[in-house]
Amino acid sequence: MFAQGRQWLFGKRLDAMYGPGTAQRMYELSRSDVKYNVQQLRSMLDDYKTKKQAMEDERSGKDI
Repeated sequence: MFAQGRQWLFGKRLDAMYGPGTAQRMYELSRSDVKYNVQQLRSMLDDYKTKKQAMEDERSGKDI
């Protein structure tokens, strides 16, 4: 397999930068479930629409 050891190196770097156990905590968070209610989902949708528009405006050279 190609570059499988890089996961380990990345984890080591995370721990070096942010403290021991950071990579393990990140892994555990990635395996957990998160439940959102309708209001939270709508809020996230609005936020991401705004961010998307800002990125499109930036690409086209428009002022925000």
